[in-house]
Amino acid sequence: MSRHRKSKRRMRLSSRILLFSAIVFLVAAVALLGYSLHKRAQDRKILEQEDHLRDLFQGTACEITERACSLFPAASAEEAEPTAAPEIAPRFQELYGINPDIIGWITAGSEVSTAVVYRDNEYYMDHDFYGKSSAAGTVFADVLNEHWETDPYVVLYGHNMRNGAMFGNMDHYMNLDYFKQNSDICLYNIYSDEPVHYVPFAAVDASMNKEEDSYFYLRRYSTFMPWIYAEDVESATETRSPEQQTAVDEVIAEMRERSLFDIPGVEVDGTDRILALVTCSYELPDARFILFCRQLRPEETPEAMAQKIMETAVAK
Repeated sequence: MSRHRKSKRRMRLSSRILLFSAIVFLVAAVALLGYSLHKRAQDRKILEQEDHLRDLFQGTACEITERACSLFPAASAEEAEPTAAPEIAPRFQELYGINPDIIGWITAGSEVSTAVVYRDNEYYMDHDFYGKSSAAGTVFADVLNEHWETDPYVVLYGHNMRNGAMFGNMDHYMNLDYFKQNSDICLYNIYSDEPVHYVPFAAVDASMNKEEDSYFYLRRYSTFMPWIYAEDVESATETRSPEQQTAVDEVIAEMRERSLFDIPGVEVDGTDRILALVTCSYELPDARFILFCRQLRPEETPEAMAQKIMETAVAK
């Protein structure tokens, strides 16, 4: 075979390889573009749903636009009214009609405002408020919080979504300035239109892997549960033995010790109701960011506690 023919064959082979590579690149680019567009559409749908639920919660759903009210037909007042229990607070009746698993609404600072449900620790990991499959899931209470209205220790889980949905902005509390400026945490329950205010006392970034040095045991219900919540602090503590009370105080001390910040202006003890807001973190193996909060005491106000945090919270 002549050199000329060999050269032409090599050129044809090179051309085919280049053509094949170009086709592969084009297919990959189209697939990537398709995935990106699909992801954006999903993110937009998730955020629209959150906005709509927020409008229902705030009682402004039908004051926004006709389009907003027609996105989710199941949210109409006509459909919600027959299933809404009479003891459900007015602002929750329509939401309850859509999903009777709802137990409340959580707001944290200016960026977290979303419904809270209770069922188990699996279903709402990948289902939205309407029961449809969703990567964003729904914020839910731990299955061990069956008596969520009165439990002394309540844990809420939410995905850390890049688009900010669910608990997607909770990790902002890892920044001291943000922590100090967004210290009013409000938990509404479905039986009241008024919120219960909480104040954060620890921001913990920890691994859920027992093999890691940074491991933190989160679900300590057996430690907290001897307390039956009561408005009267003294009657509440009577249900715990001194040993049980010491165990609770030790857990609280560990939360504060593991915190990213020292917050001496916020006192916490075993008579306080504790709320833990949990989302994924990526600083450690199998990590979670946990914002530990306690309920405001009768003599406290959100404004006064916010001022204490501004004045005393420091990074460790």
